[in-house]
Amino acid sequence: MLRKYLFLLAATAVLLLQTLSAEHFEPCTHTTGKTSDNYFGVGRLQLASTLFDDNNAISLMGELGPKSYRGSGTLGTFYECHRVKVGGEYLGQKMSYNFCTGQEKHWVHQYAVGGRYECVLGCDWLTAVYIDGSSSYADSKKLGTIEFVQTSIANNIETIVDTKVQRHLAGARYYNVQIGGQFIPWDCSNFLVGVGFNDVRYNEIFHRKHKNQGGVSVDLEFVQRFCDNIILDLTAQFRRPYTYAEALIDWKYDTGCGVFSLGLFGGYVWGKDKLPNSTNAGVQLGFSFGPSCCTSTSCCPTTSSYCGNYSICSLGCEQLIAWVNKPAVYMPTVLAIPEQCVQVTTTQIQLCTAPIFSGTIEDQSQTVDIPLIVPTSGNFSGSGPLTFTITNAYCPTPIIVASCDPNTGICTFNSSTVGSCTYFVTATNSCGSAETNQFNITFNEG
Repeated sequence: MLRKYLFLLAATAVLLLQTLSAEHFEPCTHTTGKTSDNYFGVGRLQLASTLFDDNNAISLMGELGPKSYRGSGTLGTFYECHRVKVGGEYLGQKMSYNFCTGQEKHWVHQYAVGGRYECVLGCDWLTAVYIDGSSSYADSKKLGTIEFVQTSIANNIETIVDTKVQRHLAGARYYNVQIGGQFIPWDCSNFLVGVGFNDVRYNEIFHRKHKNQGGVSVDLEFVQRFCDNIILDLTAQFRRPYTYAEALIDWKYDTGCGVFSLGLFGGYVWGKDKLPNSTNAGVQLGFSFGPSCCTSTSCCPTTSSYCGNYSICSLGCEQLIAWVNKPAVYMPTVLAIPEQCVQVTTTQIQLCTAPIFSGTIEDQSQTVDIPLIVPTSGNFSGSGPLTFTITNAYCPTPIIVASCDPNTGICTFNSSTVGSCTYFVTATNSCGSAETNQFNITFNEG
């Protein structure tokens, strides 16, 4: 008896859990897509000047557009055949990011610092060797949680799916170190090649898939001067988090007290992993001035002069300003990627409906002393479990013994005397009850 009660108690607990709530949690998942529709139209302004004397120079650069802004500064100095420049920048961009809840635009920001040391050589083809490094830090941003609920009903069971999406923009810590050389393949041209190592670490909070990613970095730059006042500058960067290409065509005009420049530029970033792709393009204005830019001195022997004072071995203030005008650090995009944590809770509720009787229980007869079995549960519908009872509707003299199993609805009748009685069966659950029609049970002689 004790074992039976324990079994009923365990079965009731399992049924209650299945009926009231069945919950499960799915693990966090990443979004895999990246956006490709980030376009930044900007105006670029560059100012450069000698500082204190012709051996020191400073440059400032600003970019401004509806969805992007940048400010940077670079300080450079000459010492015999050596030159050094250091600088920093601050970049803000309004980027598009893909989440499972849809595409969103957010402002992201990044700081960067960098520097380069360059030694000028006296060779006709290899004019300089250099080592440079840069580091950046992009802010992370918590975007909050979006929750939505979906419901459906099937087979008298209501299913409620509650989805919570936690969104986050993971900023990165990044550094790059390179060594390289500068070559003159032909007159009025420069070709720079740099090879090094770079590493990026995204500050993810849901996953650590992109914890550290390092690899080889390669930078290429080609500069060609036409007619002494038109410059074509092509740049390509192959980095671990992105690949970047830029083209600039610049026209320079000597005003007598400085050099004015007007140019057009465009660049494209191929983001890797989940870093968005982006395009930037615009107009560049520049002005370079100084106290004595008419002089130039040569610190290393050369057998030829390329484009007059544009020769790499003519280290006057014009060359210094042109070198410093190129920022010591320039990050083409903010290194921030989207991540999300999706938590799904599914609750199933057994809907309660009162019993409904359908069909008819027919009158039946049997020989005395032989039990008569009458099933009734098949005539009822409703959310279970149902409890069955039998009622004697009319039987003046109780000559028939009647019983009904409360769980199965199977009724048993028996009598040792000829006679007839009328009965009906009631099915009950927590939502209500229903009765069968009245039916006659008759026992006859064999």
